[in-house]
Amino acid sequence: MNTSTHALIGLAVLARRGEPFRNRWVLFGSLLPDIPIFLWGGWHMFVLQTDGQTLWRELYFAPFMQTLIAPFNSVIVLGALTGLSLWQRNRGCAQALLMVCLAGLIHIAFDFPVHTDDAYRHLWPLSDWRFNSPVSYWDSNAGAGWFMYFEAAVVLLCVALLWRRFPKPWVRVLFGIIAALTVAMPIVFTIAFA
Repeated sequence: MNTSTHALIGLAVLARRGEPFRNRWVLFGSLLPDIPIFLWGGWHMFVLQTDGQTLWRELYFAPFMQTLIAPFNSVIVLGALTGLSLWQRNRGCAQALLMVCLAGLIHIAFDFPVHTDDAYRHLWPLSDWRFNSPVSYWDSNAGAGWFMYFEAAVVLLCVALLWRRFPKPWVRVLFGIIAALTVAMPIVFTIAFA
């Protein structure tokens, strides 16, 4: 799924009105599995001027990058940190760690069924196994065309929940922009590739 969709799902499930500390950590955890990819990709695109074909077809699948991504997308790592945060729940940072880990695990759960040849090692470091799904959120040869509509529906549901939960106008505008962009994607995709 797209990173913005992960953020909306994490916030819809875990964010609470009047708890900005919790909500910031939920947002961070929702983004965490993708952060190394954005930092690495941004460095290559904007600093090193690496072309997209080389970046996403070769370097992304290189052992270095796959090793960098693995801990952030590992159910084992985030599960162990969740257990640690529950064990230390009376400590100051335990609540933040718990929200980060739970949001990260939600992200992983929604990524699991929509990655084909770009699947993550969700059981790292115990296993290098990957679930190569027949469905992709981005590859039109693996159902991305119809999956975009499903993702748009999920986004609209999350925005509806968050809209009711967070009445501040600037928050609602932000959610509305994210929803409009995500819902527009399948329409643009259909027109462009029809």
